[in-house]
This record gives sequence, C-alpha cells and structure tokens, in this order.
Amino acid sequence: MTDTFSTYNLKVVEVVKENRIGGYYYDAAVQCRTSAFADYLTLSSMAGNVTVTQLLSGYYNVQTDGTEATLVLGGSSHSNCAIKEISAAEVSNSMEDVWDFTITFVEDTST
Repeated sequence: MTDTFSTYNLKVVEVVKENRIGGYYYDAAVQCRTSAFADYLTLSSMAGNVTVTQLLSGYYNVQTDGTEATLVLGGSSHSNCAIKEISAAEVSNSMEDVWDFTITFVEDTST
C-alpha cells in the first residue's frame, strides 16, 4: 500500500511514532528517504504554522496556513491532517545526494 499526503507519494522508511487517543487525537511522525531534494521541497512547501487546540469536547482543532489534506499511512486514512514539523538532512557519506527527512503530521479531529 502506498503512503500519501494529499496526492503526494511519501517515501516512508519507518513510522517513528503514532499517537492516538480514541477518535479524539492523532499524530504521527515518519522518516522518509529520497534521492531527489525536490521531494523535500514539495513537502516543505505544504507545511505552515500550526496551532493545535484541545476543545472542551475533547477533540482537537488544528489551524494551519499550510496544506490540510488526507494522510494515508499503513493503509489507514486520516482526513484533515497538516504537517506540524518537517526536518531534513543529507545522508552523510552517501555520495549520491540522498536525503532523510522526518515529517510530523497532526489530524484535526474537530470536524
């Protein structure tokens, strides 16, 4: 199964963490690897400032000026997700311009 955010295919190496509190809260961090720096640029352009607020109902509201889209991870679909954080580093001694980056997604469960 292909892991995606919006229409972009994520090149996931590993799911670093997944936090789920019933239907009230979900976030996930994934490590990706690519040989095309443009992959990182595409995803970083979807990131924005993110504010996460817990509502009295227990659900979480996510406000972002970045892209809010569906995240498909390991066959599970999570709607209204945003990139909370993204970091990148060139893999040392790769000599092939290989890039690792970690992306943290958070889901707006208030809608």
